[in-house]
Amino acid sequence: AMFLLVRHLTASSWAALLSGYLYGFSSYVLSKMSGHLNLAMVFVPPLVLFLVLRRIEGNRVSKAFVALLAAALVLQFLISTEVFFTMTVFGSLALVLAYILMREDRRALLTVGRAILAAYGAAAVVLSPYLYYVFLGLSQPPIYDFYSTLFVTDPLNVILPTRLTHFASSRFSDVTARFTGNLSEQSAYLGLPLSVIVGWYGVRRWRTQGGKLLLAVVGILVIATLGPKLTVLGHPTVFLPWKPFVHVPLAKYALPARFALYIALATAVMAGIWLADRSVPLFAKALLVPLTVVSLLPAWSSQTWVTPAVSPPFFGAGLYRDHIRHGETVVVIPYGDRGYSMLWQVQADFWFRMAGGYVTVVPPNEFSAWPIVRTFYTGALVPDAGRQLRTFLGAHDVRHVLVAEGAGGLWDALFRTIDDQPRSVGGVTIYRVPDAVLERYGGATPPDSRRRG
Repeated sequence: AMFLLVRHLTASSWAALLSGYLYGFSSYVLSKMSGHLNLAMVFVPPLVLFLVLRRIEGNRVSKAFVALLAAALVLQFLISTEVFFTMTVFGSLALVLAYILMREDRRALLTVGRAILAAYGAAAVVLSPYLYYVFLGLSQPPIYDFYSTLFVTDPLNVILPTRLTHFASSRFSDVTARFTGNLSEQSAYLGLPLSVIVGWYGVRRWRTQGGKLLLAVVGILVIATLGPKLTVLGHPTVFLPWKPFVHVPLAKYALPARFALYIALATAVMAGIWLADRSVPLFAKALLVPLTVVSLLPAWSSQTWVTPAVSPPFFGAGLYRDHIRHGETVVVIPYGDRGYSMLWQVQADFWFRMAGGYVTVVPPNEFSAWPIVRTFYTGALVPDAGRQLRTFLGAHDVRHVLVAEGAGGLWDALFRTIDDQPRSVGGVTIYRVPDAVLERYGGATPPDSRRRG
């Protein structure tokens, strides 16, 4: 998709090939391949930009353009609503800036703007069942209530790669380990060679309308991806312009670190235009292009991209049938996204139900309101843990607690308060919940329904 876009802009296949590589193997895509596959499928934004540029240059709008753009919008919405939203926001911003900077193209921009609105309208009709539930969910708390300023870009990440990049190896691990968030959200790395190309592009093109537009958009994106607070090596400092958007409908659900997607898109376009520029010395291209490619090479160690899915024989060999009745509810440790409980439930063909799982970054209210859920996630005891455990188990009709071998922590001491004679079968320790607990605490409600786990 990026190849098509840049070849259209430059008429150079070599420039388009470089841009396609820089975008398709950008740090953003690599990071999302390690944790969020739907967010890694980002071929739609450059296709949308390609369609819009073709229409602006043609200074006319056809029904085919509206239909193709609407199809692209529907596709992006069904892949990721977050990318759909951020693409819409930053795309609209780019159009406004283009209208301000490109005076001779204003009529074409207005014409295409109306067609874009028509395409969004058509897409909304197709997506109306989904949009209904999107707007129902607007009252949900922003993601920052759970993660604060965790998933923002550390400015040092622009020049320092994580272990997903081959060039990084362990050279910068002492520094990158202090970046906020996790590996799948540390996606702003451009590297020094690409940064030099972008700077070169800026010096040569800042007087042109297109250059000003690209540079202005990148500047806004860089500020936005830093989040509501400038955070350097894990230390929040001053408030930034994104702060007010934390509580804006829809915007409050977008993670600033993921805006690096559009930085990768814009810088890839800049690099393609720079390579196609005949006034750039050939020796500079021969030096900077290979260095840029090498600096962004993915780490090819299999340990980077493969996670062993451990499956105890209790689940894999079907031993659960001898110890759990069909349809019974259990608690599995490691809990939620801390382990593979949902995989094991699938392997058991949903023989049992679970009071827990991983369906969203914020635990559902029916679980997060229970203090003992914090213990399940963190392994740290909450006050009055024994009673909190029994209340939770009774309220959710949990018949057994299953602790996988090697889970570590305080689990045996905690769960022996309900069963002092557990059984170990096929790599799993089984704690039976007494009927007395189920009878006494059945139908219990959380001690504080406003408390999040």
